Amino acid sequence: MPPEEPINPPDPGRQPRPRTRIAVDGFTPSRPDYGFRPSSRAVPVEQPQIDTENTPLPVQPFEPQPNLVSQSPYQPPAQPIYSEPASTPPQEPVLTATNELSSPPTPKSVPQPAAPSPALDFTPPPKAKRFKLRIKKPKLTKNTFRLSKLSVAIVGGSLLLILVTGAVYWKTHHASNSQALLTKALLTALNTKQLHAVTTGTHSATVDFDFSTPIEPVVSSKTIVDIAGSQAEVSGYGTKQSTYVSYTRLPSSVAPATAKSVTGNWVQFRSKGLAASGAPSALAHAGDPRYLVFGPLLFADVPKEGRKQIVDYINTHLVYDYTGTKPSTVKINDKKVVMYPVRVSVSELKIVNQSLATAMNLTSSDVQDAIAALDRLKGADVRIFVSPKNHSIARLEVEKNGKTETTDYSPKFTASAEPQTKLTWQTFAPQQFAMSAQVAAKLPADAVDTIRKKQFDTLHAQFKNYFTQTGSYPALSNINDPAWTAANLPGFDPDTFRDPTATNQVVLATPKPSSFAYQVVSDNPKVTCNNTAEIPCVHYKLTTVLSTKQPYTVQDP
Repeated sequence: MPPEEPINPPDPGRQPRPRTRIAVDGFTPSRPDYGFRPSSRAVPVEQPQIDTENTPLPVQPFEPQPNLVSQSPYQPPAQPIYSEPASTPPQEPVLTATNELSSPPTPKSVPQPAAPSPALDFTPPPKAKRFKLRIKKPKLTKNTFRLSKLSVAIVGGSLLLILVTGAVYWKTHHASNSQALLTKALLTALNTKQLHAVTTGTHSATVDFDFSTPIEPVVSSKTIVDIAGSQAEVSGYGTKQSTYVSYTRLPSSVAPATAKSVTGNWVQFRSKGLAASGAPSALAHAGDPRYLVFGPLLFADVPKEGRKQIVDYINTHLVYDYTGTKPSTVKINDKKVVMYPVRVSVSELKIVNQSLATAMNLTSSDVQDAIAALDRLKGADVRIFVSPKNHSIARLEVEKNGKTETTDYSPKFTASAEPQTKLTWQTFAPQQFAMSAQVAAKLPADAVDTIRKKQFDTLHAQFKNYFTQTGSYPALSNINDPAWTAANLPGFDPDTFRDPTATNQVVLATPKPSSFAYQVVSDNPKVTCNNTAEIPCVHYKLTTVLSTKQPYTVQDP
């Protein structure tokens, strides 16, 4: 008997689909084998309750279906699996487990079996051949050595050129940076609102400057002054209109009664812009902005265009010339600053100071003492210290004859109120001279003689300078006139005419103890000179009596 045809044989033109199966006796047959390994584990299912009495159900014995898929690897068809639905014979309804008729199942894609994995090959790869780099040794000839030397020479020359160019560039760039820093510092100094300056060394002073009103500077100070070779401390305050001075500390040799009447009392030296005549320069300058504002460095509050013109003049005329010297970095109070060792052009510096005075509405006679004081910079070693952080001048050092004067600058400022007093210099002068005589009287005799000789040296220099300018020496009447000396002997201290032990500034015609004597003559001894073009004084002689009772004379060459 021929074998029984399987149910729903596969159609070559379409994909096979599984048939619906019925669970019998708690066993559900597996799906047809399509190339996958069937499950060997049976899954129990709940048996449906079938009414076998009313609905007879033919049960066919279960026969596993043959495998409908070839065991060989799956080969895709040459044509698409599905192009158009093919006509299939009608399917009979299938009875489900719920005793209901179901529609014929819709054809589904047949899962394709996975291709078998290729076998793994554990055979080790063959060993790679070792590669050796073979370099042909060059043949060295004379030309080779010549080329090598030439190459070395070219490379060496190039490096040398680079180094020289870099050095020149660095030097130029460094010099330009140094000049730029100093220029900025000078501009900053001329844009100052308030300033605190402390001077130590050959001269000691503390000065506060207030430039809030540019043409009306206000100063307040504490400075050390000399009284017959001893030191005293004074406070000063001043504007362009009024200046005041008060003693805060006196030498111990001053009589207690004098010290009590003098200490702490303010004395007015300038009123309504007019200075008192005959006052010692140290006292007159202690509170006067006409003297304190001007000097080796310029601080003020100048409009932008004005300060640019002043600094341009300073740079163009080398007022502070550091050519040939190298600025260096040093520390002041643990802060780095740049030090400029400069040579000051005193003549040009005087012009710059005079220009600033004009900007403050001051005349040349107003600032002549300050201008004359700049001569102390001749032959001096000057060093300017600039802070690179804020482009400001931090310090000034002036060294001459082995002595150094240092001034430190900072924005710290202490304001002071204008003193109220009715005491003037004319009223205070007798006390000042008496106090000086008391101090000199307590000094050794040779010390007083030393002071006299020093005063004579100063007078000789003044007379000689005046004669060079005018062709005549001052007449006796001239030097006894404080107004004349103030106008014609700039920077001259009128107290220099007073003997240390004298109580007045009168110069006599004949020598006497505790006084100075001055004589002048013309070319014609029979004619008294008067310091005019017609009768000039061509010879002079200055005499004092020393403590040894011997005369001491200074005269023209």
